[in-house]
Amino acid sequence: MQTCSFAQRPTAKSPLAVVIALLVATAVACNDTDKRFVELSNQGIAALDDEDYSRADGLFRDALKLKPSDPDVRFYLGSIALRGGSFEEAINHLQASLQGDPARPEAHLSLAKAMYESHRGKEALAALTELFKRDPGHPQGHFLAARIARDAKDRANMDKALRNAIAGDVGFVPGFQLLAQLYVEVGAYDAARQVLQGKPATAMPETLGLSELHVIRLVCAECEQATSVDLLAERPPERCECGRY
Repeated sequence: MQTCSFAQRPTAKSPLAVVIALLVATAVACNDTDKRFVELSNQGIAALDDEDYSRADGLFRDALKLKPSDPDVRFYLGSIALRGGSFEEAINHLQASLQGDPARPEAHLSLAKAMYESHRGKEALAALTELFKRDPGHPQGHFLAARIARDAKDRANMDKALRNAIAGDVGFVPGFQLLAQLYVEVGAYDAARQVLQGKPATAMPETLGLSELHVIRLVCAECEQATSVDLLAERPPERCECGRY
């Protein structure tokens, strides 16, 4: 049987193409419709490599007319829509892609990002849960979880998610930057300096953990309050050694 090859070739030129071009080839029975579908799809891949997203979008839309349920084309269209800020359209395409191919981690991540940008935090977390079932250490996934935790003012989970992101990729600069920012916000400057020096979160002493820092800061606040009372009452004030926190 003659076959048509849907060649998905990632290149270093286009980060988007590198992320979404996951399959080397898909063989399909070759008829006129299949040949045209493969031709359009491969031209779309080439346009992504050239970072010509408008052309890629048009080519994939034409391919979709021939095969409306194709999970690869749906994924490409969803990724392009996400990049362009069309979040609801991205959600529709990515959900359709995952119905046809639920095993693709990057589709779950892209869906989580689209949900997050649409202010649907719970659904974004649900998409991340599916991602972590397939790739537990995905740094981008944990980084997004940290952003969601930050929006909810949940510093403990933000700390945990950022540590997981860095553990998954010790060269993941955004994770280090946001973790350092978090430590600065709670006054843990020594911990922030360690992060900015590039030390992996998994190697940091547990005493730098955010939950313990919160406890220390609460104790310091109580001590400082007691000191103020002592001063007002003209009693020897309690000594607090909390300057570093």
